[in-house]
Amino acid sequence: MQGLRGATTVGGYIGVSPGTAITGETSFSYTTEPTPNGRASIAIAATAKADLTTASLDAAGRDENVTMITVLNIGGLTFTPGLYKASVSLEVSSGTLYLSGNGVFIFQMASTLLVSTGMKMVLLNGALASNIFWSVGSAATFMVGSEVVGTVMAQSSISVLTGATITGRLFALNGAVTLQANVIAFPSPACLSTEYEDIREPPSYDRICMDDDVDGELPIEG
Repeated sequence: MQGLRGATTVGGYIGVSPGTAITGETSFSYTTEPTPNGRASIAIAATAKADLTTASLDAAGRDENVTMITVLNIGGLTFTPGLYKASVSLEVSSGTLYLSGNGVFIFQMASTLLVSTGMKMVLLNGALASNIFWSVGSAATFMVGSEVVGTVMAQSSISVLTGATITGRLFALNGAVTLQANVIAFPSPACLSTEYEDIREPPSYDRICMDDDVDGELPIEG
């Protein structure tokens, strides 16, 4: 994991597994809530990496009642809770993306996720950042000043450019999470009462990400 330019504020944990190195760690500060926060221990990071693998496979493998997305740019569109799949990439490159309704959103894409400079994701009608999942087949990039919501699980890297804000969690399975003067806000807990509840709480995953007593933000470099 790397924090390269400017001060970044994180809600919860940061961590890496396997390994321990975090470049630019002195540029990070942590919000008072949730707790615990700060640098995750080797054991916590390893457990989170294993649970992340389970959650990522679950999210990427779902196919029941899937809606295919046939456009590249989903900016300007409104989505309600459900399972969505793009055969290649997704981006928010013009217009605001609206996520509307109290339920779980899962977006699967075979390749990249891009949110362009200044573009936003907006929650409506009870939608919660903790109920939104981005299953990214390769890399995710959030450009300068963009606003992103949800849990991002990328197979390779995640790059968050200067001034971008994330309400959610960032997980890279096989690459770095790079932060540059960002705010990473941990999302409010979700109600676990829908058909998709297990994606939010696979075995042990709640101890790192979902339990009210030990919520934490844990970008992971694989």
